[in-house]
Amino acid sequence: MAEVVPAVLAETPEQYQHDLDVATMLGDRVQVDLVDGEFADNRTINLIQTYWPEEVRIDLHLMYNDPVAHVSTIIAQQPYMAIIHIEAAALRQTAIWRTRERLRMAGIQFGIALLPDTPVSRIEPYVPWVDHVLVFTGELGHYGGQLRFDCLEKIDQIKQRHADIEVGVDGGITDETAARVAEAGADVLNVGGFIQNATHPETAYATLKEIVECRKT
Repeated sequence: MAEVVPAVLAETPEQYQHDLDVATMLGDRVQVDLVDGEFADNRTINLIQTYWPEEVRIDLHLMYNDPVAHVSTIIAQQPYMAIIHIEAAALRQTAIWRTRERLRMAGIQFGIALLPDTPVSRIEPYVPWVDHVLVFTGELGHYGGQLRFDCLEKIDQIKQRHADIEVGVDGGITDETAARVAEAGADVLNVGGFIQNATHPETAYATLKEIVECRKT
């Protein structure tokens, strides 16, 4: 069954504290989205400013042009997983391999994300190395946005060749789109704005969990 994972995207330490409190109240796995101001058109808090309760599994989604330069800091922060974008300007095949090895030696899982217009073929050489593929469907660096349903085809394309890999979807997931995402075969639904902007985040989260549970495979 797919897992609903609250997401945090914060431009200030105060917003980070608030959104982290909301997310950790709802579950024990949270995605923290970080933007360097170059890969996307805005900037969040820095990686070094992140923190979380020890018992919470944190997936760091790094929207960075040069994620490799931050590997030592990622290791120091000790998330559950670090996800980097295949489109990052400074990323090369050898850098992906070295990054994966350094993170795995530190006990951190490794994931690759791809933007809406990036085909699955771009990441195919690397999928056997990774623990997770993040299919991004929304607007980089912002809560909300419209889910691109054509991106959901990528889930099946990945699963056909790598059935056991965890595939997440991020961007535009709401009570109106979650069913389609779950039915498409996603293992993880990363949800930011629908939860964080809700008047009652607990109700929003519970609604998504009920939708997903109704579509058990």
